Amino acid sequence: MTRLGLVPWLTAGASLTLLQGGALAWGMSGEGALLTLSVAAVGALQIVKTWLSVLRLNDLGLEPSRALMTAVPPLNLFLLGTLFAATPSDSLRAKRRAVWSGGTSLLAAVGRGARALSKAWWLLLVVCLGQGGVGWLLEASLPSALAAFLEGDLEARQIWFQGSLVVFGALGLYLIVQIFNRSKASRASWLPTFFVLPIGLFALGVYPPLPDTIGVAPAVAVMYGSIVFGVWLVLSALLHPLWIQVVDEGLRRGARAELSRAIDRWKAGWAGAAAVYAGAMTAIFLGLQALYVPGILLAIVFAFAPHAGILEPQERPYRLSRVLAQRVGFRLVLLLGAGGVALLLTQFGGQLLAEALLATFSTSDYLVDGRFLPERVLFSTGYALIFPGNAPISPLGVGLSNAVGGLIWAVVLAGLTVLYRGQRPAEDSTGEAADSSAPT
Repeated sequence: MTRLGLVPWLTAGASLTLLQGGALAWGMSGEGALLTLSVAAVGALQIVKTWLSVLRLNDLGLEPSRALMTAVPPLNLFLLGTLFAATPSDSLRAKRRAVWSGGTSLLAAVGRGARALSKAWWLLLVVCLGQGGVGWLLEASLPSALAAFLEGDLEARQIWFQGSLVVFGALGLYLIVQIFNRSKASRASWLPTFFVLPIGLFALGVYPPLPDTIGVAPAVAVMYGSIVFGVWLVLSALLHPLWIQVVDEGLRRGARAELSRAIDRWKAGWAGAAAVYAGAMTAIFLGLQALYVPGILLAIVFAFAPHAGILEPQERPYRLSRVLAQRVGFRLVLLLGAGGVALLLTQFGGQLLAEALLATFSTSDYLVDGRFLPERVLFSTGYALIFPGNAPISPLGVGLSNAVGGLIWAVVLAGLTVLYRGQRPAEDSTGEAADSSAPT
């Protein structure tokens, strides 16, 4: 790959930044459609800057996958200090390359994982469409139904509150018993405890005085969020270990991989793996409520816990995940960060696409005097992420983003599985190490 000096990199980067500023100024001077086009141009130029960062990192002898940070403002600011470093000599560059070139690069891991995952393309398609359908159904039916319920009969709300409180108390008591009996309890026996949080949030939302205290809209957000969190927790705890098994089967057996064998292995250990996954996701969810940072750190630390739970159930998954996360290091952080940003962009992109389609039939809520207003779509989508169930977003957009988001995260899991096997090689049925380099 061509080596790029510091001055050429600075010149090219500054030129692209000026072009981005000009494109944004051009878009802000016009109507909504023009602004959307200018934002797309800014994004395209950012991708070009990502390629420029790849060249510069190659020049410095550092891992090229770090360039993905360039595509994610403001994360790209953390890469600038590295890119501004002095150009090293050939010998120093070779030493730096030797540090990371022995392991699987991030892009190679994602590519190999995606190829292994493609062996189950029809199952992946069906599942992602199903996830989209669930998202569409929840958004189409729940917000209005919950608002009507909270504004309706007080006696009915009291009955629901008392019932959910009883279930919450029973599950809480069961959790306490599990904690005291943790040395003997099986992993599958922990499954009921992970409904403590969603049911507790639901009980809070349905608490009769709450709508009068904070308003109906925040109460709807609490109830809607609790239901969506519970559904998402169940689906993810079942599906994510399945994708891990599918990819691992492809890595272990290459052309001899069989989907049926991966499914059989998943069936044999799904309960324990689901408990491990649900535990990690519950901790991450709680951490995200504490100003995000603890949740992000926990997401990194527990990234490999689902893999350990389904692939090596005899191990202690959380401790093993922490050790592997330290070994994989920057590649893990970058993969999770890129996947998280991709999911966020999918949320906004799904709504924009859905409303643009509805606008062609003059049925969009964001069509004013015959003019489509994409900036309002983006604002409503952002508001819905903070207060779910309280923004006029399209159920079709939710369905689209859920379907595409399911595919994106399956690919992220595939990449993580390759990185996991890079640290924990599998053994085949004869007890010898399987050839993880087999074509997938």
